[in-house]
Amino acid sequence: MGAKSKTRKKNYRKKKQSTERNDYKVKRHLLKKTLIVAIAVFFTTIILAVGLKLYSDISNREMMKRYFLQVNYKFSNVSYVSDQLFMGEYNGKWFIFKAKNGQLINKKGFERVLPEKEGLIAIMEDGKWGFIDTRGQEVIKPQFANVGNFIDGRCAVYTGKGWGVIDKTGKYLIRPDYDEININSERYICVKKGNKWGIFDLKNKKIILNPTYQDIVILKYPQAAIAKEKDNYYLLKLKDSSVEKMDVKFTDYKLNVDRWLPVKIKDKWHLLDLKTMKVTYSKGYEDIWGYEEGYLQLRQARKFYIFTANGNLLEREFNINSLLIPAGKYLFVNNYNGKITVIDLMKSRIIRDFDAEEIISFDNELLALKRKNKWGVFTKNGKEIIEQKYDAIWQVFPDLYAIELNKKWGLLKANGGTVGKIEYDLIGQAREGLISVLKNGKWGVIDKNGMLVLKNQYDQISIVNKDVMIAREKSKWFVIVVDKPQKNQYSIRKFKIEAD
Repeated sequence: MGAKSKTRKKNYRKKKQSTERNDYKVKRHLLKKTLIVAIAVFFTTIILAVGLKLYSDISNREMMKRYFLQVNYKFSNVSYVSDQLFMGEYNGKWFIFKAKNGQLINKKGFERVLPEKEGLIAIMEDGKWGFIDTRGQEVIKPQFANVGNFIDGRCAVYTGKGWGVIDKTGKYLIRPDYDEININSERYICVKKGNKWGIFDLKNKKIILNPTYQDIVILKYPQAAIAKEKDNYYLLKLKDSSVEKMDVKFTDYKLNVDRWLPVKIKDKWHLLDLKTMKVTYSKGYEDIWGYEEGYLQLRQARKFYIFTANGNLLEREFNINSLLIPAGKYLFVNNYNGKITVIDLMKSRIIRDFDAEEIISFDNELLALKRKNKWGVFTKNGKEIIEQKYDAIWQVFPDLYAIELNKKWGLLKANGGTVGKIEYDLIGQAREGLISVLKNGKWGVIDKNGMLVLKNQYDQISIVNKDVMIAREKSKWFVIVVDKPQKNQYSIRKFKIEAD
């Protein structure tokens, strides 16, 4: 029994040692394999990183090539065509490309290009003007010596012998038989022969007044015009097939406001009613000024009165030195006595007088008032919306304001809550939800929620639209394309504009 026991123990020790050696071999093999895998992964990562960097560089170069025509093209000048198009000059020729992706719309350069109007772009080729559309397709063959801009689907063109008017297909609406043409009405066109002016009716496709007068102006009121003959002006009533010269004559006139035309008869100014073709308010004033915003200022003896477009004369008189501030349907009168009067032009009435030094009107029917050098926001009835504590304020968007406090600028919501920190040196251009901001002497861009779009590293920035910006960094210019934000972060594509 003893000998067998010793033998079993000896065999057990040998087996154990053998197992341990095998385990060691297995472990060493596994360790070696793991090390090899780790080294392979390490070098693969390096190769991939380098590869991705190279791919990125190549992709960027390819993108640059696509954006700027060919790799060898270097624009000596870049200019605006429309919100979606730019043009670059290369070797004296102009090439038009899309702002968002750099795609060319014309492979052949043009001698000159004008900004887009009503969907058409005037281009010069071989010394002649024609038109292409925003896709680069020829619409009107180059054939004119000079062209104007399209206005309501019509354009004045010069053949070298005379001026005419074409439509968007190139068809003549008025033959090129005139020395000069003015398009200032949808229907009636002023035409000049020699030194005299007449009127062409586009609706009836004929001359309704032969060139007779020294000058003719079509008024912004239906069927009304003014003609000059020697030293006097006359009112013309334009009919379907003829022109009637009215009896009233005057020595001077000013901008009409709706149906009210200021005219000077002898030494006094009166209002001529274009609806009745008769002079009203025959009392006469020292002067009358009309404003496109919809009111007239009647001046007399260092005072003035407000006359509204709907024909009402406000009873209150104002000092001649008061400042008029138009704001949509409202008119503010700063009396420079600590009072500012608010007038509703549509209702022809005075709303109230504010105790304020300055006033600004905002699009959402709110007012910014300055008192004791501090600004706040109020309703037209005087209710405070934003506390009066800011050094400056202006409206960025209908629901957002730029405010200055202690020499720093920030953004403020209509409810008074700030958007981010008040930390900028200046708030600049605001367009389509984007805002340029100056910080530490460099420009960047944020959106209206305060999210960073472009870091503050540029010396100059212009926001073209929500997708495209032009920026300058030292002497280098860039086109920057903005992509939609993903996970609270914008991504951009940046293209250098190289000059020879």
